[in-house]
Amino acid sequence: MPRAEMVDTEPTQAAFFDVDNTLLRGSSIYYMARGLITRRIFTPRQVAEMLYRQTRFVVTGAEKATDLATMVAGAQELVRGRPVEQVVGFGEMIFETQLVGRLWPESLDLIREHLAAGREVWLVTSTGQEIADMIAAHLGLTGAIGTRSEIVDGHYTGRLAGAVMHGPAKGVAVSELADLRSIDLAESYAYSDSANDIPMLSLVGHPVAVNPDRPLRRWAVDHDAAVLDFADPSRIGRALTTVRKTEFSRTRWPRIRFPRIR
Repeated sequence: MPRAEMVDTEPTQAAFFDVDNTLLRGSSIYYMARGLITRRIFTPRQVAEMLYRQTRFVVTGAEKATDLATMVAGAQELVRGRPVEQVVGFGEMIFETQLVGRLWPESLDLIREHLAAGREVWLVTSTGQEIADMIAAHLGLTGAIGTRSEIVDGHYTGRLAGAVMHGPAKGVAVSELADLRSIDLAESYAYSDSANDIPMLSLVGHPVAVNPDRPLRRWAVDHDAAVLDFADPSRIGRALTTVRKTEFSRTRWPRIRFPRIR
């Protein structure tokens, strides 16, 4: 659960946003890791494997549980033994240099509309809690629900403190948050690109499928949910550029088979 205070008031409304491929083009975990590569924390093989998963994620929109678990595990290994304050500081710089330009303008417009209407706006994401909090703060949101890492004496241990915030875990977390803050879910909104988030989308009165994968698009049609497609003709080109033209082109990369684009 996020660090949220209990609110003893009349029921309020909220909007819940997934991050990857909903608020942001691609994977926030990857972009954070890519920014940290410049500090020589990742090995070439780790970079290549993450590039592979990021390319499949951007090109196909597919969010495979195995890929997500591997990316989260890689992120945990990345920060193991490091001070939380240092990682969050890196995150602030990476947000400005790597993430801002990849935020969907359409999603930002939706966020502004919800805030102007007096609704709480929360991120609900598999991204680490500290980074999710940082993104929410930069965007002026109410807060964030992310994946919690184990922290001892101000340092990451490299282990999770609970489950990855993904799939059913999002539904549970949103329900708990609604109870804590007197949120009327029937009058609230939720946005996601993936069928994995149906447990969260099913909770609210206004579910919205954003750039949906095929299973979520079918679910949206069957449940009369809104569908938003943010046109982006350069999607595939950008993904290929990510793989073939990186600032690490001088590195000797291990051989890795990239997905075919159909």
